Amino acid sequence: MNTLRGSDRDIGQQRGVKRSRSFAVSVAVHAVIAMALVRFLISPSAFTMIFGKHRSVEVPAERIGFLRLPKSTSPAVQGRSGGDNLPISRTPAPRVIAPSAVPTALPPVQETP
Repeated sequence: MNTLRGSDRDIGQQRGVKRSRSFAVSVAVHAVIAMALVRFLISPSAFTMIFGKHRSVEVPAERIGFLRLPKSTSPAVQGRSGGDNLPISRTPAPRVIAPSAVPTALPPVQETP
């Protein structure tokens, strides 16, 4: 049955087009709001910067100073080997040498009483 507005089929198609556009706009708006909420959850200071009074922490001034060391009037003292009052060791520790082959079996266990 045709009316002045058109057939029922044409009205349904027009509604479907409006619904899909409004649905797309709604999804886009909700996506933007969700991203803003996530941003505020990740960085709460962003919320106070936008909606509240944000007070930045004042950074103290950095002061660099130098010390002038006193100059010695006596001759320089040569350091000695074996500091901390330990005896001088003339024999160096043996060098650790890597094995040339990887063993495939375990060595026998020595039983001690």
